[in-house]
Amino acid sequence: MGVGKAVVGGAVVVAAGVAAYFAFMANREVYIPIVSKGSQHQFWQAVKAGAEQAAKDFDVKITFEGPENETMVDKQIEMLKNALAKKPAALALAALDSKAATPLLVDAHYKKLPVIAFDSGVDSDLPVTTVSTDNEAAAQEAAKHMIELVGGKGTVGVICHDQTSQTGKQRCNGFVDYVKANAADINLLEPQVAGEVGLAANTAKEVRPCIYCYACVSEIFVNRGIKCAVNAQTGHESTAPIVPAEHAKHVLIVGGGPAGMEAARMAVLRGHRVTLVERSDRLGGTLFFAGLAYPENGRLLDYLVRQMQHPRIEVLLRTTVDAALLQRLEPDEILVATGASRAAPAIEGAQQTHVWSGDELRRLMTGDGAEEIAKAKLLSRMMLAEDEISQGDYSDYDSFATAIRDKYGL
Repeated sequence: MGVGKAVVGGAVVVAAGVAAYFAFMANREVYIPIVSKGSQHQFWQAVKAGAEQAAKDFDVKITFEGPENETMVDKQIEMLKNALAKKPAALALAALDSKAATPLLVDAHYKKLPVIAFDSGVDSDLPVTTVSTDNEAAAQEAAKHMIELVGGKGTVGVICHDQTSQTGKQRCNGFVDYVKANAADINLLEPQVAGEVGLAANTAKEVRPCIYCYACVSEIFVNRGIKCAVNAQTGHESTAPIVPAEHAKHVLIVGGGPAGMEAARMAVLRGHRVTLVERSDRLGGTLFFAGLAYPENGRLLDYLVRQMQHPRIEVLLRTTVDAALLQRLEPDEILVATGASRAAPAIEGAQQTHVWSGDELRRLMTGDGAEEIAKAKLLSRMMLAEDEISQGDYSDYDSFATAIRDKYGL
């Protein structure tokens, strides 16, 4: 089969499979977004044409979109988020990166939203069905022709499409396995992945950054298992895997510092819905200040804040938890992540109203009750000023103001 025929044939199979699901929905007024791996290639144009014809046949409203090229994982994830936000009746997806799409598909699963995978499957049983070419068989057919063309001997290089989608993995493995099993005289070079650099650039921001604290390395010297200061699952991947919860719950997390954000991230991975409440006007807690002193901490903060954009996480800033809020939210579970309490040293005069503690400075800088703190400090300055007026001898306001500024650093 020629390349052109294979492309068109595969597109027809995919379009027909998506259309088959539309038939089940034909008696309803439904909207089904179709998010593909690309939009420019003739293959995706053929799939689009088939889907549009199926939608017309079954009187279903659809949209068909995909990124400009198949290295733009982050753009496809954004398209997927937008599609789910429109509360469709079903969703069709050809995933560029199976792992990157999984949290959103878990969300769809708990909303009982049918997901149809096409062209490229997903590394889970979340889709109700998958419609695609038999990629391994197609790759084996290509390998068979390659062996014939080179006479069964020589050196052969392999450039794989990608290794993040099921399509890429199956085609690469199918080709390599067939050559190894059927052409012993061919020297097969290590497969190279096309677009690997582009994918790394697009998905790097979703990788949890290392803060170079060396907590992992230090365990070697005390003969203990590996651990990580920013990833609690390190060393426990097989004993404590992240699996969907049996029953999805509404979890209220109080505190938007690193502990609260990590708890929210983990909760949605397991399928829960999260409301994250933070008293100040920004997320991060004391990690914000740690990032000012050490840039790697800042990158960790940026990563955690990005994770809070998940569709199942609602962030409430400038919000205090009280009985009225609890009654309105009606959470199933509450997790308190408001940070540690620091004991202040017994310094004489530290309790005076014009003395600033480290906690007060942090709250002022993060907007956490800044107005309340500022008013208290201003009042203490005014009281000191009144005391100065009663004891001093000032001829006018300017001389008084200058003296107060000089003495108290105003």
